[in-house]
Amino acid sequence: MGLFPESIFSDIREGRAVLVTGAGVSSQATNRFGRPVIGTAQIAKLVAEASDLPYDGEDVKDVFEAIGNSLGSAKYKKIFEDNFTKTSPSDALVEAFSVPWRRVYTFNVDDTIENIPRKRLSQKLKFYNALGDRRVEWKGYSECQVVHLHGCALNSEVGFIFSSTEYADASAKNPAWYSQLGEDFIDYTVIFVGTTLKEHILFQSVRAALTKDAVPGRSFCITPDTLSEIQSRSLQNRGIVHIKAKLEEFSSEITHRFPGGLLPRDIESNGAAAQISQKSRFTEADVEALRAIFPITKKDINKRFPASVQDMSKVL
Repeated sequence: MGLFPESIFSDIREGRAVLVTGAGVSSQATNRFGRPVIGTAQIAKLVAEASDLPYDGEDVKDVFEAIGNSLGSAKYKKIFEDNFTKTSPSDALVEAFSVPWRRVYTFNVDDTIENIPRKRLSQKLKFYNALGDRRVEWKGYSECQVVHLHGCALNSEVGFIFSSTEYADASAKNPAWYSQLGEDFIDYTVIFVGTTLKEHILFQSVRAALTKDAVPGRSFCITPDTLSEIQSRSLQNRGIVHIKAKLEEFSSEITHRFPGGLLPRDIESNGAAAQISQKSRFTEADVEALRAIFPITKKDINKRFPASVQDMSKVL
């Protein structure tokens, strides 16, 4: 077996794969000035300096906690616009979108996914901000829902999830799109790329989605980080297998497995994933009720109620 399990690519081909991206995915992208997209430590420093606070390497959560509600002012908005909008995605990220995904989530606030050239996309992308947009029903593989879980620099007025207070507030509210991710974690194969998964809200949503008989789907965490045995076992106990690899390696394997990309019709013609997703929408009680439904036409009424056809017709 190679670096990646064969099942990952079978799930992609069958439309059962959900992609979740983290900060590592943006490390090779560039901002509007052609410089690398900055990480959390650099954004913490910029925000602290803009607030006239001495920065001594504090965690980004602590910095945003210190700033509080003033983060919505124009000077902070400019920091996010300069560093996280009009970005250019890496080739590896572009390649990852040459195949259809059941759904895509990102913990990043940049617009790298928004700026993937349309001609390089397998699907039409529809974007949502989990902090402000309502959950929308899935419409099929021709359109891919891309959800910014922690906010997006393109609409910074909605806010972000950076500080401990923001995490706590989001955890208490359990945003609808986080609930959707929790359900996807149960129903599909979720592939996390470029994140070490220190996401309490995610696993709270997973616990909420788990019923007594539910079993999480197969999930993978692709990151070049070396995990300790405790970290690795922690992921395993959540149904997640760690694969020590970079996005570039994963995208390269996607290109190798699907030269020329994969189109939504290739999945829809298979029909397996569509049947599964359709089945998951109905409970057993729903199915029983649907079996009792039959079409009613005027001919049926004539046959079933010959003595009162005219009256029934008036009712209809």
